[in-house]
Amino acid sequence: MLLKPLQLGFIGCDGYAFQMFKRISTVPRLAKVVAATSVQPDSEGTRIFREQNIPIFPTVVEMLEFGDGKFDAVVNPTPIHCHEPITIQCLEAGVPVFLEKPPVASLEEHRNLLRASEIAGLPVAVCFNTIYSILSQRLKGEIVGGRYGALRRIRNVGAWIRPRAYYRRNDWAGRLMVGDRWVLDGTINNPFAHYIANALYFAGPSQHSMAMPLTVEAELYHANPIESEDTSSTRIITAGGVEILSHFTLCAEEIVEPFTIIECDEAVITFVPSVKVEIEFRNGRREVRECYREDRMDMLEELCVALRLGERFPCDLQTCLPFTATVNAAFLSAWPTRPVPDHALRQENGNTPRTEIAGINRDLLRAHKQGGLLSEVGVDWARTTKPVKVTETTSVRQLIGRFPERSAPRQIRECVSPAG
Repeated sequence: MLLKPLQLGFIGCDGYAFQMFKRISTVPRLAKVVAATSVQPDSEGTRIFREQNIPIFPTVVEMLEFGDGKFDAVVNPTPIHCHEPITIQCLEAGVPVFLEKPPVASLEEHRNLLRASEIAGLPVAVCFNTIYSILSQRLKGEIVGGRYGALRRIRNVGAWIRPRAYYRRNDWAGRLMVGDRWVLDGTINNPFAHYIANALYFAGPSQHSMAMPLTVEAELYHANPIESEDTSSTRIITAGGVEILSHFTLCAEEIVEPFTIIECDEAVITFVPSVKVEIEFRNGRREVRECYREDRMDMLEELCVALRLGERFPCDLQTCLPFTATVNAAFLSAWPTRPVPDHALRQENGNTPRTEIAGINRDLLRAHKQGGLLSEVGVDWARTTKPVKVTETTSVRQLIGRFPERSAPRQIRECVSPAG
């Protein structure tokens, strides 16, 4: 069945917005960008949008006024602290939204978006792209259907390298708040957020649900001079009794591409997003499924077709509420984020200066294999924390007034810049 391509408005022309634009340009039967905003009129991304004869507007308001009746959806890949106000603007203008991950930083903002979506009667998809992949959707259906027996534990691990310039690329990198808006930028709420969301999704009781956390115990550290965290070790116990352990860093000695181990009664599954699924049954049988397409392309197809047919998105605001609750509880558990002591750091000052944590690859992999937090596997600089029980009132708002001096709010320009 041929469907009319969606007409999309875009918030921003650069950064991640530009990456999404390039992918949409390869699937013209699914969608077409018909307007965009930009606060950088001379940027490369803006220039390329203009070369495609796409109207560019300096503000969201002006783009929405132009698009009155023209847009099927607006793509919102802005910084985390801009997600709530811009998405509400779009909903109030009568337009569904494809919202970049994470949905927001605080539970209050998440509930505000849910309420705005309900009032407008319009859907908001959250772009945790791995969840939309064919690999993920098939595996989730099999877990829910009982093919592998009861789900017991999920373990994530990943180690990336980010130079010091990564924290100077914008005014929100590594921040807890910008102005009066939450950011919580760090491993669990930005670059590795996908993997925590995936784990909650696989542990969810139905095809389009994530598992709600019962308790969250988190250790959040920073090797770089930032407010938030660049290294994390977390334990989630879900309402269904599944344990989720995650270990991440942006201060690696060497890159370890993230992967997930899913332990069930009848099989152990290794999930490598956009690469493969390996299933080792307890009886010795083995299955391997390889991925042949980038998961963001799966996501674009699913978003466009679901919206056109009026179907529910695999990952929407309601689906993601447990993820936001988890992040909020993690910061409450680990507050304040702890600096890694100088003796455990190495400064690399070559072409791409960066800070490494000595032995972090070994320590993360040991914690991953042993099923413990960093403090539980003998890392000398790691410190224990207390689990936080997740309730309706569990929110980072409880941290207001308890910030270290370094996190004094800064003013920002209008929220129309692309996410980085």
